[in-house]
Amino acid sequence: VEDSLDRRHLGFGDVVYAAGDPADALYLLTAGTARSVGIGPHGEEVSVSTLKPGDWFGAAELLDNSPRATTMRMSGAGVVQRLDGSLFRALIHAYPDIRAVFEAVARRGTLANFFRTHSAFTQLTDSALARLVAKVTAVEVGAGEVAVREGDAAEAFFIVESGRLKAYRNEDGEEEDIEFLRAGDFFGDRAI
Repeated sequence: VEDSLDRRHLGFGDVVYAAGDPADALYLLTAGTARSVGIGPHGEEVSVSTLKPGDWFGAAELLDNSPRATTMRMSGAGVVQRLDGSLFRALIHAYPDIRAVFEAVARRGTLANFFRTHSAFTQLTDSALARLVAKVTAVEVGAGEVAVREGDAAEAFFIVESGRLKAYRNEDGEEEDIEFLRAGDFFGDRAI
């Protein structure tokens, strides 16, 4: 792997990759600092995370073959090592344990990006955000399925990561819509 890394010297403000770019490589920051920047719900630029030497980035989109979710920009002069995406995919195919580690770390990064750009948690400190992300459990709810029922025990707080939900109550057998929830909205907080 080390022999396959492409070393790049970058300056302040240089873009490693931009949101929407195809995922073509995994990166390792070996000198300097970089910042991951997303777009907030009102179109504003939001700092998602700051990277330091030893941090790697770009795996999440390689793992699910999606375009870059954020822009990665140098916040000082530095050095980035680039591993071509085809080599990364061959590595994780040959070593499933390595894939599992990258998937777990990428999921935490994806959740941190989500919380920084789509929710009431945008102002959390990095350490508080890391503690929150470590405790999150994904729950998939299919179309037409009920996430929680009125009267259920209040055991969890929910944040909508994707899709839409309808909150409603039954009054004499009739559904009364209360609100519609989208990415970044949350529910269950009052019950807890």
